[in-house]
Amino acid sequence: MKSTTITHGYLRCASEKINREYGIDWIKIDLPCTVQNALYSAGIIEDPYFGDNSNKIQWISHHGWIYRIPISRTMRTSRLILHGVDYRYKVKHGQNILATHEGMFSPCIVDISSLAEKAEITVEVLPNTEDERPFIIPQMWGRKRNMRFPMSYGWDFAPKIITIGIWDTVELYESNGAYIDDVYIHGDKDGVLSVKFTAKSKIIPYNIEILVLDNDELLLSDSIDNIEIPEKEIQLSYRVPNFERWNPWDIGTPNLYTLEIRIVANGEIIGKKNERFGFVSKKMKNGRLIVNDTNIFIRGINWPPLDSMLRLEEEKYEKAIKNVLDINANLIRVWGGGLRERKIFYELTDKHGILVWQEFPFACEDVGLDKNMIRLIKDECSSIVKYIRNHPSI
Repeated sequence: MKSTTITHGYLRCASEKINREYGIDWIKIDLPCTVQNALYSAGIIEDPYFGDNSNKIQWISHHGWIYRIPISRTMRTSRLILHGVDYRYKVKHGQNILATHEGMFSPCIVDISSLAEKAEITVEVLPNTEDERPFIIPQMWGRKRNMRFPMSYGWDFAPKIITIGIWDTVELYESNGAYIDDVYIHGDKDGVLSVKFTAKSKIIPYNIEILVLDNDELLLSDSIDNIEIPEKEIQLSYRVPNFERWNPWDIGTPNLYTLEIRIVANGEIIGKKNERFGFVSKKMKNGRLIVNDTNIFIRGINWPPLDSMLRLEEEKYEKAIKNVLDINANLIRVWGGGLRERKIFYELTDKHGILVWQEFPFACEDVGLDKNMIRLIKDECSSIVKYIRNHPSI
């Protein structure tokens, strides 16, 4: 089992007129990378944070853009996972459409097992335009017609930069014939661990192995043997010995553990999934937040996206989280005008014991509720919950 972050690709506009006008061939980019970031890094547009330069780049989101992503795989089964693309797009191999997707926060998972070991995927991103979120009260309140982040249309503290393109990680996940999907983990303050997931295997029969690890120390192990159906939903519960609670930094230590799930067939591990988690209980009572039976005096901060062009490097997150600790805050409100943040954000809040209040992307919006929008809201909000639910800081 192998997970590889794809870090390089190429980009050009779907409009040959724009390519000629701006001298664009194929821009070599580091992934993830929005179109605005790529054009700025290539010197094609000026710094949108300077003067009125942001007004000069509104044309970018009015056009479609094409990403070329080289893939090199080595194992029996492979998935390409686009963790976040803004906003509507097709995933293609040559002229074959492998997937279509709408939604900024839900991943697009594409089975590429049938492709050659070395192949090239294209992601064709359709235009994003401001008429999808017309203002009711400029420059803030708008009518929502998509599931993008509201801040991109302009805010009282942020320029109007309607981003477009790949903003979150591109992952190649490979296995020897099995996957473990939809993992849900909850450890409570008393050491009760609840686990739910779906096992999928091309090889039958197979066994499932469960391990709970404290770094390299094995705390618990279990197995389910001789499963003879290709897809099986598993639900388990354990009481884990010798555990320590995950605590916010100001009342204790944010202890973390690893759940490892394995699918084994013919003595070989053909699928594996590792997830970090903590033992913690949280509740609201009479307007108070209680964590592990302790009343928490909340000292919170508001968290908008760190950059309007979504240049969200790991170092930028690390610096910002350090700043949160430096001002003695213990809770971050991830603002509803912004993002479902990248994975590194939640890993850092887990590690440093900072609580997270996650909002859905509906800040200051009148939401249109036609059938397509209801479907999008359900899909995107469900995806956000699944993406972050195993993190003890949530």
